[in-house]
Amino acid sequence: MSPFFLPAATHGQDADATAGNMIHEVPRTKAPEELERQYLIKWQGWSHLHNTWESEKTLQAAGVKGAKKVENYLKRISELNRWRKKADKEDIEYFNCEQELHDEQFEEYKKVERIIAHQVSRDRNANGSQAMEFFIKWQWLPYSECTWEDEGLIRKNFTDKIDDYFRRINSKTLPNKNNPLLFTKRRPKFTKIEAMPDFLRRRDNPDMELRDYQLEGLNWLLHAWSRENSCILADEMGLGKTIQTISFLSALFHLHEVHGPFLVVVPLSTMTAWQREFEIWAPNLNAVVYMGDVVSREQIRQFELMFANGRQLKINALLTTYEILLKDKSYLSSFDWACLVVDEAHRLKNNEALLYQCLTGFNTVHRLLITGTPLQNSLRELWALLHFIMPGKTIILNSQQR
Repeated sequence: MSPFFLPAATHGQDADATAGNMIHEVPRTKAPEELERQYLIKWQGWSHLHNTWESEKTLQAAGVKGAKKVENYLKRISELNRWRKKADKEDIEYFNCEQELHDEQFEEYKKVERIIAHQVSRDRNANGSQAMEFFIKWQWLPYSECTWEDEGLIRKNFTDKIDDYFRRINSKTLPNKNNPLLFTKRRPKFTKIEAMPDFLRRRDNPDMELRDYQLEGLNWLLHAWSRENSCILADEMGLGKTIQTISFLSALFHLHEVHGPFLVVVPLSTMTAWQREFEIWAPNLNAVVYMGDVVSREQIRQFELMFANGRQLKINALLTTYEILLKDKSYLSSFDWACLVVDEAHRLKNNEALLYQCLTGFNTVHRLLITGTPLQNSLRELWALLHFIMPGKTIILNSQQR
C-alpha cells in the first residue's frame, strides 16, 4: 500500500468528509481477494493538501471520530447506483458532466488564493533556522476554511503568493481607518488623460487599451471628482462601466495619492467579475472581498483589514454585497471611505428603502453610482439618486413630479 499520513491519530482531528473516488487495485500485485476499498479522506482542520487514502481498517485502527461519514458515503453511492439503472441516458450524461466539473473544482481547493497572515513556527528548518507558518485562503473556498501551513510546503509551488503577501503588508500606500483630512483636503485641478496611462496597462496583455469612450468616461469621472461632485455613471449595459470605475479608482490611487479606502457595493452575481477586473486593471490596489458566513467575515476582519494598531488598514478597496452591508453596517460605517461605489444603483431609487437609509449614514468623501440610464426612470426615482449623491444640495420636485 502507498504510505499515508494520519492527522487524526497524531493531532486528535476528526475525519471530516469522504470524496467520491475509490481504489480497487492497491497494490496491483495482489490477488483480487486481497484488495481493499479505500476512501479519500478530508481531515477536519486540515487543508485538501493533506487528504489521504484510507481503508476502514486504518480508520478503525487510528480510532478516528466521524467514521459514520463513511457509512453515509456508501449509502449515497448505493442510491446513486440505483438511480443510474433507472435514469435516462441524457440525465446520466448531465450528471457525469457535473461530476467532472466537481472534480476539476476539487483540484482548485489545493491552490493558494492568497496568504493572509504569518507566524513563527514551533519547528525549525533543516539548517536550524526558525521556520515560519502561513495562514492560507484557498481557491474557491471561504475564509472559514483557512488553514495554517508550513512555509516549506507553500514555497514548493506558491512562492509568488508569499511574495505578494509581504508586498501587501509592507506597502507604503495604505490608508488609515479614519482620516479627517480626506474631507478637508483641497482637490487638484482636473488634467485630462489624453492616452492610455501606464498604470492601467495589463501585465498579461500590455497592448490592450481602453476604448475611446471608456477613456472619455474615465476623464469625466476624474473631472467630477476634482470639482467635488459625486456622480452617476449611466452607460448602457455592456459598455464597460466596471472597467471605467476601477480605472477611476486606480487613477485616484496613482495620480492623486488617494490610497483609499474605497467601498464597492455590488450584487452577489457580479462579485466574481468585479474581483477579476480589479486584479487586471488595478493590480497595485489591495482589494479584498468581504462576504461569507459569520466565521468567514470574522476571519477577514481579524486578518485582512487592519494592522494590530487598529488605525492603519491593510487594504485599499473593500468589495461587498448589499446583504452583507446591511448585516455589518455598524462595523462598516465606522470607516472613513474615500469613495463609495454602488453598482446597480437602481436599488437606491426609493429613498425610504433600507439600503438607502443605511448608506446615507456612511462617512464618504465621494459617491459614485453605477446604473442604467436613469432618465428612463421616473423623476421621483431620479430625485432619490441625485439626493443620495448630493445630500447637501436642495432638489425640489413639484406636486405632479412627486
